[in-house]
Amino acid sequence: MKTVLVTGAAGTVGRVVARHFLESGWNVRGFDRVPASKALRGALDWQLGDMTERFDLLRATDGVDAVAHLAAIPHPMNGEEGIFATNVAGTQTLLDACELNGVARFALASTGCTFGMIFARNPFSPSYLPVDEDHPLLPQDMYGLSKVCGELTCAAYTRRCGMTTSALRLTTVMDFSDLSRQRWLPHRLASDDFQTDLWTYVDVRDVARCFELALTNQQEGTHATALLCAQDSFTRRDIRELVQKHL
Repeated sequence: MKTVLVTGAAGTVGRVVARHFLESGWNVRGFDRVPASKALRGALDWQLGDMTERFDLLRATDGVDAVAHLAAIPHPMNGEEGIFATNVAGTQTLLDACELNGVARFALASTGCTFGMIFARNPFSPSYLPVDEDHPLLPQDMYGLSKVCGELTCAAYTRRCGMTTSALRLTTVMDFSDLSRQRWLPHRLASDDFQTDLWTYVDVRDVARCFELALTNQQEGTHATALLCAQDSFTRRDIRELVQKHL
């Protein structure tokens, strides 16, 4: 049975990813700055640590076969200070620990913010639609830029040591079991306002499944990028009319 390290396993998405790996028969090690949630407590090996501490990451990666890396400062809304230390330097230090400990596979939680429309101080339209993995990466904010750096660092470690790496660009992650969203969802679905995420979303359960696929099905010794979004758009309106109105 293989062991996977899930960083950020106490987070909204990380805990669902950790639970998915457990239910799929993996040995799971969780890593976060805070204790495990009640639902995960006792179900997996848990290590407290910080993405800026090298020895924490060396300890966390010791004896694991694969890493699902979700720990990060998740947006610039509370200020941009510290984003690069955690998201860029932390990811590189984690990859370095993986190389030293012989970890074979690594999947990074990247983001659709890498394209730059979300959090842009100077709004702009996409170069073309539908946006795909080849669309130019034009972030203006430090969060989106930090994830571009993380993707490039993953690719560099594949070239450097042959580690299989992937960057999963998550669009707006939805947990439809979260009752706190039930009053907000109908308004969002009915709105004809412009959405900087281009009306995309992905179910958190699909995110978890994609992490497992990235760590099992990807060709060995390669780097890959995948944009994760549902096949439909997050609106009740005709997406063509919204595009014509706003873009």
